[in-house]
This record gives sequence, C-alpha cells and structure tokens, in this order.
Amino acid sequence: MVDPDDARISDETLIGRTAAGDPAAFGRLVRRHQAAVYRFAQAAAPDGEAEAVLCEAFRTAWRVAPRYRDEPSARPWLFALARQAIERRHLRAYREADFTPLSELARAAGWGDPTVPPAEGQAVEAAFVALLPEDREILTLCDREYFTVNEAARVTDRTETAVRTLLHRARLRLMARLRENTVEALADGERIVAGLHCGEVLADLTEHLDGRLGRERAQGIGEHLEGCERCRRFADEIAAAVCALRELPDAPLDPAIESRLLAGLEIADA
Repeated sequence: MVDPDDARISDETLIGRTAAGDPAAFGRLVRRHQAAVYRFAQAAAPDGEAEAVLCEAFRTAWRVAPRYRDEPSARPWLFALARQAIERRHLRAYREADFTPLSELARAAGWGDPTVPPAEGQAVEAAFVALLPEDREILTLCDREYFTVNEAARVTDRTETAVRTLLHRARLRLMARLRENTVEALADGERIVAGLHCGEVLADLTEHLDGRLGRERAQGIGEHLEGCERCRRFADEIAAAVCALRELPDAPLDPAIESRLLAGLEIADA
C-alpha cells in the first residue's frame, strides 16, 4: 500500500537511494508505480504475461538504477524497461509497417457517417481491449499516461514522427472498434473548404486535436472544420473517444499480484 508521505519524496531521490543499495527506497518506488507499469504491461504484452513482465521490469530497475538519468518522473524509464522485458521474452511479434491508406482507416472509423456511436466509458474500454497490443501501447502512453511524443518515442525506441503516425492510426482503429455495424463505402463528397481538402484535414486531425500544429496550419484546419460539417463531426467524435479513454479509472494493483511482486523482489514492508 502506498504511504501518502511518499509523495514528498521525488523519484530521483528514491532511485538515487536505490542505486546506493537501499531496499526500502526501492520498495517505495515500486509501490508508487507498480499499478501503472502493470497497466502498461497489460496493454503491450500478450494476455497472461503482464505479471511476469511487471516483475522483470522492476528486477531490471533495481539492477540498472545507477545508470538512471535524472528526470521529473521515473515512469517513462520504467515503461521502457517493461517494453524491453516484453522483447527479451519474445512475447510480441511487431506488426509490419502499416501502409493502409489513411482514408480507408478513416472510413472504418466512421468518417462521413452520421451514425457513429457515442464515445462512452464502457464502450471505449471494450474497444480499447480489442485492439492489437501495439495500438493499445501507444494509446496507453499518449492518452492514458499523458506522455509527450518525445517520452513515448523513448519508451518505444521510435522516432517522434513514427509515434505521431502510430497514435493517429491507433485512434482511428479505436474509433473503428466503437462502430457496431459494417461500414458502407464513403460517399463521394469531399470538398475544399477554407483552402483545404477534407483528406488534408484528416491527415492532421490528431496533431490538430493535440495542439501540435503550427499556428498557420492550425488556423487553416480550424477554418475548414467550421465550414465542413462532416469533418467537424468526425473531429468531435475522435476528441470524445480520446477524452473517454483518458477518463477510464486507474485501478490499483491487485493485492495478490502486489504480494507476489514484492515477494519476487524480496522487498519487505517498510
């Protein structure tokens, strides 16, 4: 169980003490981040492997703590260790580069279809669970943990450009999972509004919603959305789905899993 007083001690301090061989400090670090690391392992690893990945990540953290570089939060570091554990255990075959046209992903997600179901908590959670691990991974990092693109790139050992692309495509696949019926072909009706074609706006929707576009580009897309009901509705649906995903409750680590983790790390209650 996490001690409320732990909040006064920074991750850097706990890791520094861990590097010096202080098991009590390491125990505090584990309890602070164990639930989040387990959620990430559940998202990124195959079913049934999350607990083993959790334990291996913290074993590695104890061993490599002296090499930790000071950062405000240890969470990106711990997530990277968990991901490395998944790769070492050969638990995941990463998908080949996705060359599916963006317009095809968007049609599956409901672009241009007024019957897209509302993004509600339980529906979004079910849709999220049904995604492939690499989609769950990037959504967990960026939309559940609020990692920056740079932090997500470090955890996944990818470029920031690749992370942005993966996030946008994962959000579209999340939207597709929310749909109940087979999607009909998108009717021809893309337009040029405010000097931008609908397809151009679709390509930059995630960057626009996350506020990462330059001022001029953001203004142009904003003007397009004001004048294009279809694109505006789709942007609103994505924003609602992302909001619902971010608001899913973060459950504490199951006490039985915590007990096995601490026993495996030989950490006594402090």
